[in-house]
Amino acid sequence: MRTRSLLMAFLLVGGARAMAQDECEQTAIDFDMDSTNIDLDAQGELNSIAQWTVLETGRYVLVAASDANTRSEAHLADVRANAVVQYLLMQGLSPSVVVAVPPQAVTPSLRHALDFRSAVIVMTCFGVAP
Repeated sequence: MRTRSLLMAFLLVGGARAMAQDECEQTAIDFDMDSTNIDLDAQGELNSIAQWTVLETGRYVLVAASDANTRSEAHLADVRANAVVQYLLMQGLSPSVVVAVPPQAVTPSLRHALDFRSAVIVMTCFGVAP
């Protein structure tokens, strides 16, 4: 599921608050329940994202873990988001263009429209990476 939105993500960067306001497209990378493995469909989507990112200067990727209700869900969400970040880095993206962000960076309508507990949201953006 993809949506376009104007992203206003407040990120903690270098100990200071920074605000990125760029146009981003959000994509849900789905995981099987209780799984941290990136399946073939997700790999294909992430490969496309990596290719898109390197085509032009000023493109970057934000990765948001899902909202969690319990400590175990929070751990699972963090492991999944880290798996997505690591996968994108293994595809050759620079750490300067792949940034992990909190779940609040995801458009609220998207967070409610999907089973966010089993997904990681990847946002592809134009602008200056935070």
